[in-house]
This record gives sequence, C-alpha cells and structure tokens, in this order.
Amino acid sequence: MSPQAKFCPSCGSAVGAQAQGYQTTASQQASKPSQYDYLTDPYLKNYTPLQPDGNLPFRLQDGEVILKAFKPSKKIIVKFATGSLVAILFFMIFLVPFLFSLVSTSGGVVKNGVLLAVALVVGLLVLIFLVGIIFGYLGYSKYRYWITNHRTIGKRGVVGYSLDSMPLENVADVIMMRGVMDRVLGIASLYVQPIGGSGMMIPMRGMGLNRYSGNNSFMGLNPDEVPELQQLIFHLRDIRKRETGRIL
Repeated sequence: MSPQAKFCPSCGSAVGAQAQGYQTTASQQASKPSQYDYLTDPYLKNYTPLQPDGNLPFRLQDGEVILKAFKPSKKIIVKFATGSLVAILFFMIFLVPFLFSLVSTSGGVVKNGVLLAVALVVGLLVLIFLVGIIFGYLGYSKYRYWITNHRTIGKRGVVGYSLDSMPLENVADVIMMRGVMDRVLGIASLYVQPIGGSGMMIPMRGMGLNRYSGNNSFMGLNPDEVPELQQLIFHLRDIRKRETGRIL
C-alpha cells in the first residue's frame, strides 16, 4: 500500500490522518445529544410551553421549556390543621390521666395550681391548632410545582423555602399516595422517585411533611389529575433519556 494512500485497498477503511478525522467526527456526533421537537410530539400537542414570569425561583436551562405549572389545592390547609389536631389528641392521651389522678389525690378539690395547669395546657393546645392552620395557609400560598422537558421542580417552605429539582433522565418511578386524611379531603400526593432513591417514609404525614427520602414530592393534588401527571412525566423521561443517551 502506498504511503500516500488514504484508504486501505483490501477493506476500504480510512487510514492515517483521514481515519483520525473520521473517528473525531463520529465521536463528536455520539456525544452530542439529539434535539427533540416537543412542539410536534403527538402526546404533547395539548401542552403549550408556558411563558415564565419574573417570579420564577429557578433559571431555565438551554432548550428547557415549562410544560406544566400547578399548585396544591386549598384543602392542604385542612390537612395541616388536621395534623395539628392529631398532635393534640396524642398529647391528651397522656395529659388527661395525669390531671385526673392529680385531682383525685387532692380529695376532689381542684386547687388553684391545677386550674392554672389546665389553663396553660388548653392554651398550648389552641396554639398548636392555630399554628397548624397558619402553616397550612402558608403552604398553600407558597407551594408551587413545575414540570419541564428537562426536570421536575417543587418549591416548598413556610418562612424560607426549598427548591427540589430532579432531572427527568434520573426518574425511576412516579408514585401516587393517599393517606386516610387525603381520601377524606379528596386530595393526593405524587412522589417522583429517583434511580437508587430511598423508599423510606418520614412519619410526619399529618403535617404534610411526609415524602420519600431523596424524592421530589407534590402534595395536595386533585386525584383525577395525578394519572395525567404520571403519564406526562414518564413520556418526558423517555424522550429525555434518548436525548442524553442514558439508557438505564
């Protein structure tokens, strides 16, 4: 074969600098993610990209558009308040027998100290209930959720706030959960579980703080809308995996 030859006479493959150039081009094409046309996707035809407002608490990435923006139901206020009632009832289980025994040992005469203690306890229970209502109202007014073509995002907080973002290519499962109080109120929670994420629950369901560890959670949703949100996230996840080349 001639030293100046660019192709092998036997197999026809490129050699030398020509081969190196072909390999570089192929490598660049393999590393470049595909650009999916979300506007022509048959499933996404009903999801018009939303125009972000000036109060958006995060910055959109290159090529990222918001396809769904939503907030919890007002019933989340009742859920928070109910959580405080559960805490009150739990407290009363231990408090009532103590007060009853205290009154019994005093010969049936309720002393001023016992009356004061009862007044303080009742005041504390009322305060707990009011705090639950306030937290519920603030949660309703501040909780916000977004689904983009790149990730799911949840904003939660009362005084400050946390912003949870999960890339769609990392989504392993999307789970709907409805506790007893959720079923009574007619709401549901949606948990976006990451690959390798923990399924352990934080047992504070009554106050609306329950969620899977490491997950992005959307609470206080209309149960009729949850299946649509599940399907949307799964569809976008599959598209995003093809874009990024991530199979697992």
